[in-house]
Amino acid sequence: RRDKHRDAEGREWGVLEFEGEESLLAAVGGVPAAVLRERARWAPCVAGLFDAAGGVSPAGEVVLAGSDEGLRAVLADAGVRVRREA
Repeated sequence: RRDKHRDAEGREWGVLEFEGEESLLAAVGGVPAAVLRERARWAPCVAGLFDAAGGVSPAGEVVLAGSDEGLRAVLADAGVRVRREA
């Protein structure tokens, strides 16, 4: 059964791929499905960071408290400035 709340959040964040579903953005040539899959893994951590087109939101910066290098790499690849929490 689909989680309607999570799907709505995914659309709001521009991340439309959860649990192996095909991404509508990827289907129309927006953002590659592999990129969306990786972003979807971190969607709760980066809510609002990516716009509906899959690009970085105007803020373009995030502060992370954790030390997950995988997440840092995904954000850096997307052009996001990542700062460590002070």
